[in-house]
Formats: sequence, structure tokens, C-alpha cells
Amino acid sequence: MNIKKIFAYTLCATFISANAFAAGFQFRYQSAEAMGTAFSSAGTTGQALSQTYFNPASYMLMNKDDKKSSFGFEGTLTLPLGAKATTDGTGAKTDDFADPSFTPSFYYGRMLNEKTALTVSLTTPWATHTDYDNDWDGRYKALETFLGSFNLTPAISRKINDKLILTGGVQVQYLFGTLSTMFNAAQAFGNATGDNDIKTEFDGNSIAGGIALGATYLLNEKTTLAFNYTSAIKNELEGDFRATTVTGGAQTDAFRGGNLPDSNNAELTFKTPDIIALGVSHIFSEKLTGHFSANYVTWGSIKDLTTVIDGTASSTPQDWDDSIFVSGGATMKMGSGTILRTGLFYETSAPDELRSPRALDAEKVGLAIGSTFLVAGMKLDLALNQIFYVGDIEVDLPTTTTGPLPTSPAYAGEIDANVTLIRAGLTYNW
Repeated sequence: MNIKKIFAYTLCATFISANAFAAGFQFRYQSAEAMGTAFSSAGTTGQALSQTYFNPASYMLMNKDDKKSSFGFEGTLTLPLGAKATTDGTGAKTDDFADPSFTPSFYYGRMLNEKTALTVSLTTPWATHTDYDNDWDGRYKALETFLGSFNLTPAISRKINDKLILTGGVQVQYLFGTLSTMFNAAQAFGNATGDNDIKTEFDGNSIAGGIALGATYLLNEKTTLAFNYTSAIKNELEGDFRATTVTGGAQTDAFRGGNLPDSNNAELTFKTPDIIALGVSHIFSEKLTGHFSANYVTWGSIKDLTTVIDGTASSTPQDWDDSIFVSGGATMKMGSGTILRTGLFYETSAPDELRSPRALDAEKVGLAIGSTFLVAGMKLDLALNQIFYVGDIEVDLPTTTTGPLPTSPAYAGEIDANVTLIRAGLTYNW
């Protein structure tokens, strides 16, 4: 039996059954200003440079006091609270798999002339990290899941007339990650007894590109409309695949035969989805502005996932749903440059029947508050979001058979976690 073919099947089945890159891996927390309104103001206002992540055209709405250049730096602190996984039947609990993290982003903008602007953003739109112990009950479905990204997005915005601003840009995406799981050699060869775990791990990275389009339309003096489209990007992560014995036994040694795969020629093909966003802001009074936005993310367009180890390929269909995000919020001007914000959002989940311990994602709601202050000639934006999952994250993954082997035993359980996100950002104009 071809050992590398076995592990190509194992690698692919591991990621597929786990929904390795589902909706829970989109990281939209790129702007403290937008976070403060639960993203209901995303792309329709220009009080902070970081709004250009959602719509580069918003830069031309910023009050820069006739200054031509802007720089922004922001960072998000993510705090998973009370995260625990509970196995059905036994009640066994795992509670040390999600750690706090910090995610930075950078922005630059410059007016090239009265009608044209350049913006550049460096952000992390896809990110997550969970790391389960080697001996936890769901180890055959997931151990470590680490995903990081850097998106460099230069864009040009053009004022067409007094009402319409159009923008176009490119995305240069660097995606990197580590994914690991256990493989049970004993079960694979018809003997479910004994302790014969082998850890399989993939490390890889890729560089790929896409486009970003946006528009801002000033319906009248009080109402602003915004549209933004971020294209899907096909990533072909190239890297290393390793299989190492964690627990031993005669059967593991016989299977291994001193020949566990250790390849520097492994690939994983993965496509991030399209994001379509619409927004509207309306000024109700000199102090109060209301906001609404809606996002549609095409996770359902991802039809399969392909892995290759030393030329041996395996592809497995997906079963994801498109996700919908809607939010509403308000901005209140308090004077002396101080602004207060609040909002509420609701989001559906892409993982459904094959929800996984890798993707801490389910139907959820979020509450937001935020503020802006003037500090030493700069704008300081602060925001806090609290995310609540609607019910526990139910995981019910069957024994997965890929090719001739039962590659992972069934796992059923519940994952419970709420998440607090804190973001701060500075914008400086000169």
C-alpha cells in the first residue's frame, strides 16, 4: 500500500471533515471607527483612515483640514472567554485551546489632486488560532489550526462629479498556516484497540492576487450610499508535510516501517470567498447620524479542497453555505472632537452539518460601543465588540472513510465560547 497516498487521503479528509477555513476565519475587525457602530458605518463615513479597508473611496470624505496625506495604525486584541469543548456521552472537557491574540493593521492615504486619491492598506482579513492537546477526545478531527494573512491593497479613487466617487484596487495576499491532526494507525488496519496515534502536520504559505472595487454616492446632503466588492482569491499553499509517531505500539511500528512521510513538496489549494457589501448613512441632526450595512460572503462557492503530497493528489467536496451579515448603529457628536458610537450586528454561519472544532463559528450576534478623541493633533479611535453565539457550537462529525481507510473516528460534542474584541487606532494627517 502506498503510504504517501494514504497520507494524502488523510490530509485532505482531515481538513474537509473539519471545515478548516469556514466563516469563522474571516477577520473583519480592521477599523475601530467601523467596529464602534458594529460595522454599520463601514465604508459610508470617513472619520478614520481605516475605513478604507471597507471602501477606499471613503478616504475622500475625510475631514483632513486641506492636508494632503494621512497615516493610520490600528490593532485589535481578541479575548476568547470561557472557551471549552465538551464531549457528548463522557462529559470530558477541554478548555485551553483558544488564547488571546493581537492583530495590527496599517493605512496610508494621499490626495494626488482635487479629484484623485491614493490609498494603501496592510491588513489581516483571514486569521484564527486554536490548539487542542494531543490527547483530547476530538484529536482525530483537529489539533492545531493556525491561519494568518497579510493583504496589501493599493487603490485609486476618483471623484466623478459632486455626488459619485469610484475606486479600484488590487489585492496582494500572503496567506500562511499550520494544520495538524491525529491519525489512528490501529483503526486504519482493522484493529481499533491499542494506542497507535500518528500526528500529521502541514505548514505552508502562498502569494496570490485579486481585485477590490468600491463606490460612494452622495444621495443628498444627509444621505451617503456605499458599495464595495472584494474578490475571491485562489491560494495554493506550498510547504511541508510531516507525520510523526506520538504513541507507539507494534502495529504502528509495522505500519510506519521506518517510512513515515516527511515531504517538502506538499500543497493545499484553498480559495477565500467574494465579499459584497452595501451601506447607508443618514444624518438625522447636527449631532446624530444613523448607519446600516449588509454583507454577503460567498462561502458556498467553494466546491472542493485539494491536497497534494509528492504528486499524489486527493480532492473532497465541500458543504458550506453563503453567510449574511447585517448591522445597524448610530454616531453621536459630543463637541471638541469627541464622538460616541454604538451598534448591533447579526451574522449567519457558513459551517452547518459539518461544523468543526477548528472553526469556532455559529449563528451569532454582537454588541458594539466606540468613541473618538483628539489627542496631540491626532484622532484616537477606540472600540469594543462583544460576540455571543446563539446556542452552543454543535460538533457531530462521523467516522470519515476516504479511499480504503477509515481516516478519523467519529466525534460529537459542544464548543462554548464568547469573544471580546478591543481595538484602538490613531490617524494622523499632514
